[in-house]
Amino acid sequence: MVRAFGRVVMLLSAMSVGCSRVALVDDPPVVPGDEDESAGAGEGGDVAEPELVGSPGGAGGAPNEPPATPLVDTGTLSVAVSISAGNADPTKIGQAEAANVELTVTVTERATGAPVSDAEVRGGPPGSLVPMPYDVYSICSYGAGLIGYQPLWEISVVRGSDRFEGLLVAGPAYASAAVSIEPSSGVVSWAPSAEVGVTARVCATTNSGPPTYTAFSQLCVDTVDSGALSLDAQGAGEMFPFAGSYWVVVERFLNQPTSLGDERSVVVYAAMELAL
Repeated sequence: MVRAFGRVVMLLSAMSVGCSRVALVDDPPVVPGDEDESAGAGEGGDVAEPELVGSPGGAGGAPNEPPATPLVDTGTLSVAVSISAGNADPTKIGQAEAANVELTVTVTERATGAPVSDAEVRGGPPGSLVPMPYDVYSICSYGAGLIGYQPLWEISVVRGSDRFEGLLVAGPAYASAAVSIEPSSGVVSWAPSAEVGVTARVCATTNSGPPTYTAFSQLCVDTVDSGALSLDAQGAGEMFPFAGSYWVVVERFLNQPTSLGDERSVVVYAAMELAL
């Protein structure tokens, strides 16, 4: 029998399966929606309105009003932000308050592109920023780990008179997921879904532990944020379901470059452990 070790929003339907050849087929319905918009950062030494990147959603996908934090940008630093959040424990799938969150900020000089390794960087939910130490194994990156996913994050970077403070980065709603598998087909589903600007990736892996990076996965398919992805035995490719214990991961991305070219990327993932 296929067993699911995880708390899910939707019912997980599972049946006995053999090692039939099944490939992920990217054939979800088209999701209507407006084109996404991204805000540009303030320029020069002006104090601007908060830069809100993305379309924020909480655990239930409800929009959030940004706090009144002005963006202060001296025009001298370029800041790229990457945020990843999800469950390493399959019993905590869909629980935003228990999510493992990794913040990474890369800082370079805007004029020259030279790496900046001596800045004071802080990040976290607005009003609750924590220090992000410099990663000595990187060229110009700073990082911190937190518990609990929020739909909105704030980043502050200071190096002497160089300042990039009050940057607000929004991410997708935190999702739960489920898998329904039959001998020759199945569906991976997730909710919430159909958020503007959000794309999805579904991966299956034979790793013994929870997969953190999709590079370790055996099978991945990129798709729209439709809320479901079909599994079809007619396609050629990898073996799915895998024999023994394996993980299925749904990742939801919101990538938003600004007018300055600085990258803001937030990914939330829901990891499910299955066993034959």
